[in-house]
Amino acid sequence: MALDYMLGLSEQAACIAYPDLDFDPPKRDKQAIKAAQDVCFSCPIRWECLLYAWETDIPNGIWGGAYFEQRNLMATLLGLSRLAPIQESLETIKRFTSSTRK
Repeated sequence: MALDYMLGLSEQAACIAYPDLDFDPPKRDKQAIKAAQDVCFSCPIRWECLLYAWETDIPNGIWGGAYFEQRNLMATLLGLSRLAPIQESLETIKRFTSSTRK
């Protein structure tokens, strides 16, 4: 389910325009992490990407601007469930992020 959903959106991903950028930099390389996260933070499908990586338990790389541990922490704090439809999780994240910007 998550893969089909993500494949339908992947052409919109901002990272496609940066084939040489390392989206799995060493955690001590703050400059490389910031470069990857800057691309993610400007991406129109950032949250979908993050949810895809979380739902499918991808352990490596920055997805949606977050590492594995960060994605898991966010999901725990928001009470997300891998059993819930991806759209439901996406709506939860978008509600939370829009309420924190006010």
